[in-house]
Amino acid sequence: MANAKTGHSSLQKDIAFPVDGLDVDEALGKIQEFYQSGRLKQAQRICKEVLQVEPDSQIALRQLGIIAHRMDEFENAKQCFFDLTCIAPNDASVYYNLGNTCVRLNDLDLAFAAFAKTVELDPQYASAYNNMGVILQMRGDMEDAIDYFYDANELNPEHTLSRMYLAESLGRLHRLDECNEVIDNSLSINTLSPEQRAELMQRQAINAWLESDYETCEKTLNMCSHILPHLRESEAFRDFIESFTSLFMFKVNHSDCYEGNANASIYYLSDKSALPAANIVVEMNDLDYRVNALYVEDSDISALLDNDSRLVQAGFKAAIDQIPNKSPVFVDFNEQSCHFQGALFKAFCSKRSKGNNYLKKVCEAYVKHLDVIARARHLKLVFVGAPAANIKLKGISPDRQKKYIAFLEQFNVLLAAAVVDHSYAFLDVYTPTISKSGFSNKRYHLNDSFLKPSIFNDIIGDYLLTKKLN
Repeated sequence: MANAKTGHSSLQKDIAFPVDGLDVDEALGKIQEFYQSGRLKQAQRICKEVLQVEPDSQIALRQLGIIAHRMDEFENAKQCFFDLTCIAPNDASVYYNLGNTCVRLNDLDLAFAAFAKTVELDPQYASAYNNMGVILQMRGDMEDAIDYFYDANELNPEHTLSRMYLAESLGRLHRLDECNEVIDNSLSINTLSPEQRAELMQRQAINAWLESDYETCEKTLNMCSHILPHLRESEAFRDFIESFTSLFMFKVNHSDCYEGNANASIYYLSDKSALPAANIVVEMNDLDYRVNALYVEDSDISALLDNDSRLVQAGFKAAIDQIPNKSPVFVDFNEQSCHFQGALFKAFCSKRSKGNNYLKKVCEAYVKHLDVIARARHLKLVFVGAPAANIKLKGISPDRQKKYIAFLEQFNVLLAAAVVDHSYAFLDVYTPTISKSGFSNKRYHLNDSFLKPSIFNDIIGDYLLTKKLN
């Protein structure tokens, strides 16, 4: 009898085939029907019934693995694809599916081996080359990852994902000319989604900003804003346009700070969200310093405690490799890492003693990692503290705001201690207390409304031009 609400008969809704006398062809057709309509449980049940009758059915076993993967049952999916490698050892797609499932299980060694077997069986399998590149990128091996992304693009020029990853990896390694060439070529491909197109254009704007190519930066930002109007509804996209437009205007208005005929250079190393903090060095132009701002991706310092933090480490190293030996470097990765929605603040709020211990470990790992890179280059590091000025806490309850301010102060205390242990300098910009001279209790501010040239003389004199760091 037909169901009044759905129009389907109860037999069709709850169909089950008796194993004895099962019509396999009919059952396989039902598997596809149920899978395509999203009725995964029914499709899964029929797959198992087919396999009871025909244990070596490649179609049923493959579909069972695909269904398990889609239902996030990755161990079951992995077993299905493993079994298929015995039944169909020369089928490249079987190893490709196995590799994708192993990635979801974070078994990257087996995933890489599965993708390598895929291209051994089918050298034209562009997606497998791309996925090997992604695994190498996750491990921080950017140079080799780029080779695989290029291979994928050569095999399939319209393989959009490999183009996205290629541009991303080249940007991380500061190979900006090469990155821009990939972006220009990619933007002409019709298969790009609007979101992918916007992401490439954002990267193009970042590259232009880093190279002081203001015309291209402004043009790209305008294109992001006007040519892709439907993306304006995305809060993340709006935040990017707003923040980067601000950065663009800042660098235009203070271009002398970046391009003056300076006898010495100061480098400002940060993630994108902290780049506006380069305001603290604007007045250094009075001291004949040129400011070089370097943008580092994947720089959430809490990731340094992960078992596999090579991607973060590679980002730091790629940026620092651009800096000449013995240069003074401001290091600031706190705005993203110390965001009130980030892992550090959540840890701080969990249990105060446990949270403090976690913060201490993060700060020590942060300083230690940069110390290893910097000492080999004799760089003079100045770690910038987390600011309480200019933070956006709209919609946050007063109690949580107080807790967040306490978190920032505690983070700076622990970071300062780790910095001192390694004989580097620390610029504390935490205090929300404002005074006419621009500092309170010897704590400096990021807010450029309160900065005075005398403060920069203090900072440079104390930290960069004395024998302590020579």
